[in-house]
Formats: sequence, structure tokens, C-alpha cells
Amino acid sequence: MVAVPEPSRSPFTLQSVIWTRGKGCGELASTLDAGSLRVEGKLEEICRAERADLLVTKRLTSFDLVSVAVPHEVNLEATTSIVAAVAGGPHSDLAAIVARQLGAALDVPAELLSAYDSEESRIEARSSLDALSVLVDGMASRLVQTERPVDLVNELDGGTLLVAGAPGGSWLQRQFFGPGRRLQSQAPAGTVVIRSSPLRAFHLLREPESYMSPMLGSGDALRMLDFPVMPVAENGKLVGIVRRSALLLVGHGVNVGAIMEDPIAVTTDTAVDEIGEVAEALGGAPVPVIDDDGFLVGVVGP
Repeated sequence: MVAVPEPSRSPFTLQSVIWTRGKGCGELASTLDAGSLRVEGKLEEICRAERADLLVTKRLTSFDLVSVAVPHEVNLEATTSIVAAVAGGPHSDLAAIVARQLGAALDVPAELLSAYDSEESRIEARSSLDALSVLVDGMASRLVQTERPVDLVNELDGGTLLVAGAPGGSWLQRQFFGPGRRLQSQAPAGTVVIRSSPLRAFHLLREPESYMSPMLGSGDALRMLDFPVMPVAENGKLVGIVRRSALLLVGHGVNVGAIMEDPIAVTTDTAVDEIGEVAEALGGAPVPVIDDDGFLVGVVGP
């Protein structure tokens, strides 16, 4: 399978944070990103336009276009340390990144904390901590044996802010929440609950170098073709793709529209992990990206 190149933006830093009205949302967002933007208008459109990495909002909902952070009784002025409760998986990756970024912004220490209740879970927890420590540049980590991780929250030093993954998933994450997904215990300086969503096409989107009209002659098309495949658009809408092999086969005197294939594309909201298969079908050429109305809005890939 053809791999989609790594994005130019770092996947390990929150570069674009947006926020909605709610207690502590603006303060948390501006601490993570000094240029954070308050949402005014349609949330989905703003996420795409700003290429948002994180939405800070007052509660978890079914919205999953971008990753989400929810502050609970957070007091950043009183925060003297930050602990990210981690247990492997994407929520833990995001918890570690949020904790590191908050620690750097507030100039306070941040550490990773994981817990286990058996020898088997100890090995898994240690492996997760080691992997996350690499992800966040050697951030300090601590591994604790306990049958009730929620008790660890009660034992945190005064001034500690907890960053924890949303309920569900790992054993550790489930321990922090009770009925109705309510936090069972509150850290001294509050808790930030995070939920990770995948990187999407709009995060990597760039302008297409060129595209062809279906009325373009095959000879001219062949001269301008830089990749094995190029998108064909008419009045801004993607109407097909044309391959170099097809142009070489027909020679001159044929319009692109006569030899183009049906469009192959992804939408702005397609998860990056799903783009590789499409890139393979295009021979490694940039993958066209369309909006909900079929308009060509950019490409992702080489």
C-alpha cells in the first residue's frame, strides 16, 4: 500500500486550538495555543477552515471531527504540576501531548502516570509508558500498583492538574468515571478530560499544482502531466481522472474527456489512515480532495 507522507505540521504539537463558550474553555484553549479561536458559526466549517487540532468545549458529545478537551473545575492559576493518566491508545497519546504543552506554557512539571493491578497489566502499562516517553521527549513517568486508580487522584499533591482520557477503552480510563460518565474524584487543580479523533484530510490539504479540463487535447495534457494520474475538473467540480498510460495510448487528437476515468477522491473529513488505499489506486499521485458538493478543494500526498 502506498503510504501518505507525514504532514508538515507536527502530529505531536497542538498548533490550532478552537473553543466554545463554557466554564474554563477559553482559558484552557489560550494556554494551549495563544492564537486559539472562539467558535462563531458552524462548528464543522470552522474546524476545517482552521485545520483545528483540538476543540475545547464544555462537555463531551458525539462530535468527533477533531479531538476534544473538556475542563472540569480547572484552576490554571493554582496549578503547580500536571499529571497525565495514560494507558496506551490514542487517548493516552493526546493526554500526554496536552499535559506536556500545558506544563511548558505554565512552566510547571508534567509527568505521565499509569497504574496496574496484575503482572500482565504491569507489563502492558510499562510498555505504554516507554512508548509515550519517546513521543513526548522523555517526559517523566511513574508506574503505580493499585486496584483503585481513583484513589490516586485523591492522593495527588495540592496544585496538581489531571489530564485523563474519556471514559471507555482501557481499564485505567474506566476507573475514573462513575454512572453517567461522571468523574468519581476531582484532582486538586481540576481535571481535563480528552478524547482523541484521527487526523483528517483537511489537516493535510494543499492546493493542487494543476488539474485538467475535459476539453483539453491529449497532446497538451501529456505535456503538462507531472504525475501518473491527474484530476480532471469542470467548473470547479471533479469529473474524473486521467492516466498518463491512457494518454500515451491514444496519442494526439483526442480530448481528455473521452479517455478519463470516473473520479477517485477522498472528502475533506476522510481519516488520513484511510487515504493510503486511495493513493495506491492513483499510483502514488496526489489524492484529490472534494467537499460535500463534489468541488475539488485540494489534494493530499506527494
